[in-house]
Amino acid sequence: MIGSRNGWREAAYLPCPADPVALAAATLGFDTALGRCHIVPGLAVNQPGRPGDVMRGEETQILGAGVRDGIL
Repeated sequence: MIGSRNGWREAAYLPCPADPVALAAATLGFDTALGRCHIVPGLAVNQPGRPGDVMRGEETQILGAGVRDGIL
């Protein structure tokens, strides 16, 4: 969990709904000894009357697949 508080840098969760453009704009970029690095944040659902839920970087990779019907 590279973008967690215990990781390289903390990447704040992006609130849902979010589209791939918003996710790309929220990436956390910084320089390393190997070059530029970008951490993609997770997504968070926080709505009244619904328990909070998150999707971390592994799940947000699905957005890059271009899935439109929810099946991957």
